[in-house]
Amino acid sequence: MTRIYKLLTLFIAAGALFLMGSGCKKFANVEPASNIFGAAEVFSSDATLNSGIAGMYSTALFNYGDQFQTDQAICPGLLSDELEVVGTNLTYEQFYKNSINANSANINAYWTAMYKVIYTANAIMEGTALNKENISPSLDSLAKGESLFMRAFCHFNLVNWFGDVPLIITTDANANNRALKTPTAEVMQKVIEDLKTAKTLLRKNYSASASNNRTRANKFVATALLAKAYLYTNQWALAEAEASSVIGETQLYQLLPKADIGKVFYLNSLESIWQMSNTSTTGLSSLRGYTALGFYFASQTVPQMAITTELKNSFEANDVRFTTWTRAVPYTNGTVTETKFLPNKYKNQFSGTPAESFSFLRLAEQYLIRAEARAQLNQLGTAADDLNAIRNRANIGNTSASTKEDLLLAIEQERRVELFTETGHRWSDLKRTGRINQVLATKPGWSDSRLSFPIPSIELLNNPNLVQNDGYGK
Repeated sequence: MTRIYKLLTLFIAAGALFLMGSGCKKFANVEPASNIFGAAEVFSSDATLNSGIAGMYSTALFNYGDQFQTDQAICPGLLSDELEVVGTNLTYEQFYKNSINANSANINAYWTAMYKVIYTANAIMEGTALNKENISPSLDSLAKGESLFMRAFCHFNLVNWFGDVPLIITTDANANNRALKTPTAEVMQKVIEDLKTAKTLLRKNYSASASNNRTRANKFVATALLAKAYLYTNQWALAEAEASSVIGETQLYQLLPKADIGKVFYLNSLESIWQMSNTSTTGLSSLRGYTALGFYFASQTVPQMAITTELKNSFEANDVRFTTWTRAVPYTNGTVTETKFLPNKYKNQFSGTPAESFSFLRLAEQYLIRAEARAQLNQLGTAADDLNAIRNRANIGNTSASTKEDLLLAIEQERRVELFTETGHRWSDLKRTGRINQVLATKPGWSDSRLSFPIPSIELLNNPNLVQNDGYGK
């Protein structure tokens, strides 16, 4: 844990606060947060606090750029049955064959990115608590709400990728340096607690400081993630209620019609709940990286990976998602040329300002969350209605599933074709439903001893209290 807590120095310049790592100093040697951040100065006004909140999003999270974004689509996509390697990239081959190790730069970058955001969120909450007299009450609530959301978002992703992980809710270096793994159930309990509190603090509308873009958390961003957290912890009635809250907010969110399915990922699409900014250099780089670094190198015409034949064949006839969200490319293997299909959800990556914005949470997922929760509650009719809302938009008609078991499988399938290559949905779905061995049994290199990513080697070295995950040795 120690390396991820680099000395964070705040620079207030050009109206923005940038949080930056200063190298490989052990967090145990860093001063207390109140000294590092110079709380009396940094949080001395609404303006500087707003800069700090913006820095939590843009610098701490999105400065990982291409690697951070593509890791979320590519790594779990290769581990599951979404993507196959067709190029010569050895790193991607390791993920595809489930042979990654604890020295993986991709794994280390993801772990580091998540904990850096967690640290920043904790620092903002601790700093504002020391300076309440200098901050307007409304901004104080907003800062805490957004920080709680970001902390919950990061912990949620960490447990879904790594399993048991340290739960970090303070900037106390001494405690964090020795932090043990926390059981996943306890981490998820804290995620839910943070999101429930965040909901009460955040505004209904998106932040005006973000030009009303959907790039910062509002009440319904927290609600959408809370619905997902309840689904992942089998709390069906609560998942149904939270998803219904988002779906019912029709002035903010609507499923786009079939004719506009190519615009689902546009910046500020009515279907988007939470996106990343595509207006900065970092944002553009990250969005383009979804294709440029993952599926096509900009300087080459040979794809590095493609969707699997199994995923391709799982789309029903006339499904407009396949024709709109994938694209065919020729691929020559030796003397044989064949057609491969690449994800094409984000289309304008290489020139100008793209119309799209990388989406973390969107409305279609909320319909599928509610459908699954309702099916588990034996509310089969309304579960089918939610499923059909997504199917009809895709031009494939109503489901034929009628029993609970068939309906749950139909929802799993719909999640597969609706959410493919978006932040690891398929990998998480197969694990949480217990179907991963059945589905991936014939996949090259598959082993059920590696259901979580390895803890990065450098973290084990810096914190001897951490224990490596099963399947990766000591």
